[in-house]
Amino acid sequence: MLSCVPAKLACLNLLNAGVVANKILLNGNTVVDAAGMIQNKLPASLKRSERQFLVTTHRRANRNTEIAQICQALPDLVQKYSDIEVLLPGQLNPVF
Repeated sequence: MLSCVPAKLACLNLLNAGVVANKILLNGNTVVDAAGMIQNKLPASLKRSERQFLVTTHRRANRNTEIAQICQALPDLVQKYSDIEVLLPGQLNPVF
């Protein structure tokens, strides 16, 4: 069995748990990796804060009430942490 992990810390955790190194594949986290790749390509209008909070809701499991709960929580988050900027990209869902 091959264990695919998103970060070096996850690799270390598996090694510490006794998993053999050649059974671990560090494949990254696609959302975090993609955000890092475009960070320097963002328009200046999206670089207003040093602390940006990227909200991803692309999973189909997050539609209906789940997406509503996420959206309702965002203003509370911004009120509590006034120095953050929330980025919530939108995507069309091909199912609808």
